[in-house]
Amino acid sequence: MNAREFHAIFKASGERHLSPAGWRYRKHSWHLEREEFYLALIPADTKYGMGLQIKYLTLTLVHAAVTCPSGEKPRPFENNDQFCPAQISPMRLKKYVETNCSDWVWHHVVPHRNRWTQNTAYEPLFYGGENNWVLAEKNASAWQNRWALRFLVKQFGATLLREREVEPRIERLVARCAEYGLTWAQHMTPSEVMRQLRHYGDGWQAPNWLNAYETAFPDTNRRRAPCGQKPNAALRVRNRIIGF
Repeated sequence: MNAREFHAIFKASGERHLSPAGWRYRKHSWHLEREEFYLALIPADTKYGMGLQIKYLTLTLVHAAVTCPSGEKPRPFENNDQFCPAQISPMRLKKYVETNCSDWVWHHVVPHRNRWTQNTAYEPLFYGGENNWVLAEKNASAWQNRWALRFLVKQFGATLLREREVEPRIERLVARCAEYGLTWAQHMTPSEVMRQLRHYGDGWQAPNWLNAYETAFPDTNRRRAPCGQKPNAALRVRNRIIGF
């Protein structure tokens, strides 16, 4: 399967699951525009993922009233991977909602650390098929190449899938977004975004996003959104230890 075929399947899955709920397909991604916020389901690329035929599916959120750290207002139908205050792996959505939006399942993270993606922000999906040749030695056997491919794919967070397994996996991830994505977005109120940025913000972007939200919503209190469990010191220590 090549990238064009992947995008065709991704679009068709969205037409079945997302389009009836008002999502629209632009720039290879699915977008939901609401008065308060913008959502985007993005099959993101990375430098190494493109070579290995891995897409990193992520659901991003930004509130419309915020002025981004870049100085611009967020716009609908923009692919804002890594340039938003909140993004979640589609595979985390169901458990996050069903556990009353627990911080143990998901919270704000820096999406990329060096060249590594965070598994709470992305769902890596390998679509190249088992016969994708990765060895420089063209005379190597098929099983040697498959072993090397499995190793490389695993290094970048994905699982080696047969081509016939890719479409059902895309369907499942898109359906998860259709069922739970809006609930996640509604839970991520401006006050909840600010709470998570204060507790878990790391790297250079978090302080800028926090300042942007505090400027846009100066009267927003610091209380947690109704859904979820209050974070504690033990949780923050645990997250630092495992790199969550």
